[in-house]
Amino acid sequence: GEIPWRGTPFMPVEFVLFPRWAPIHMDKVAYWARTTMVPLLVLCSIRAAAKNPLGVHVQELFVTPPELEREYFPRKRGLQRAFLIADRVVRHLEPLIPRALRRRAIQRAVEWSEARMNGEDGFGGIFPPMVYSYEMMVLLGYPEDHPLRVECKAALKKLVVHRDDGSSYCQPCLSPVWDTAWSVMALEQAPPD
Repeated sequence: GEIPWRGTPFMPVEFVLFPRWAPIHMDKVAYWARTTMVPLLVLCSIRAAAKNPLGVHVQELFVTPPELEREYFPRKRGLQRAFLIADRVVRHLEPLIPRALRRRAIQRAVEWSEARMNGEDGFGGIFPPMVYSYEMMVLLGYPEDHPLRVECKAALKKLVVHRDDGSSYCQPCLSPVWDTAWSVMALEQAPPD
């Protein structure tokens, strides 16, 4: 990766095991956030190592080289300070998490993700959960011809738009639900004729 893991928020996969009555629970965050978070929790908990076959880097964006940076979160006031302290405390407790609990949490996260992958329409119809799910499957050793991995790759390819001039771009989502809502609002405000 471009930065060390200490430069990212601590995101334990055990979050998926929290009971509904807990102050923080998967059902208490938006759908798009859940679909993005769950496969990402697996990647973060396993500490996925980035593969960079083309050797493309963004080191020029850093004033201090990432491996030398010590203050990834320089502003430490109020609620931000509380979250940073909690992050530091929980991060130091990670070695105490039983391996069986971690395996169970990863299994639950994988099952949760697989149940929502939605075929070639993709996980949530949005890029982040699709790409994180694909990366999760690669990291967990799913073969290239595994049906879910094939479908996930096809869903990602559907997000790529090829223009007549030969250029391409990746749209962040397929948004029929949002577009439908906007269309209904526009029709509601349109004159009757």
